Amino acid sequence: MATKCSSLLHATTTDAAERGAPVGGAGGGGPCEGLSIRAELDENEYPTGVKMSDEELATVRIRRSKFHGDWNYVVSPNKKTPD
Repeated sequence: MATKCSSLLHATTTDAAERGAPVGGAGGGGPCEGLSIRAELDENEYPTGVKMSDEELATVRIRRSKFHGDWNYVVSPNKKTPD
């Protein structure tokens, strides 16, 4: 049985899914009151197989979430980017 929330989630993510963007469920199927999802398709191309030294990797600014920090984290830029 589909819930109102899952129907809304489907309706708001259909366009992204049709473009091939990965779209997953939010949470474990519980109440979705207050849930807000924003997605944007990035069509840029990025190189693969780039190697980083341990020293370079140590400079990555990563802040892990208190809840499942191995899955949920924020990566911030090291330098201010031009506007």
